[in-house]
Amino acid sequence: MEKVSSLWEHHLVALNIKDKETEALVNEIASLTGETQAEAVRRAAAERLDRLEREGGQTGERRTDDPMRDAESFERFLDTEVRPMLSGRWRGKRIPKALREEWLGYGPGGV
Repeated sequence: MEKVSSLWEHHLVALNIKDKETEALVNEIASLTGETQAEAVRRAAAERLDRLEREGGQTGERRTDDPMRDAESFERFLDTEVRPMLSGRWRGKRIPKALREEWLGYGPGGV
């Protein structure tokens, strides 16, 4: 996973995070994994870069096959992937919110 560009290979670049939410997330990751903050940031960045490269490197817009790209894509995803898995009882009907939450594992205290 060592994909450091040769341009930066022998240079140290300081990263100064001034966003409190980002800092809290990095601290949480580091405490859960036992990594340093720098290692947590490096691994998160490497994982995201790897994911973007696998998805074709598109940034700023979603892939054409991403169901979350737009309403039509999401509806197509529901029609082709989700609705066919529903039992005949619910096909073509609106599933009550309480039942959807039960299926998703939601409870009084959350997930």
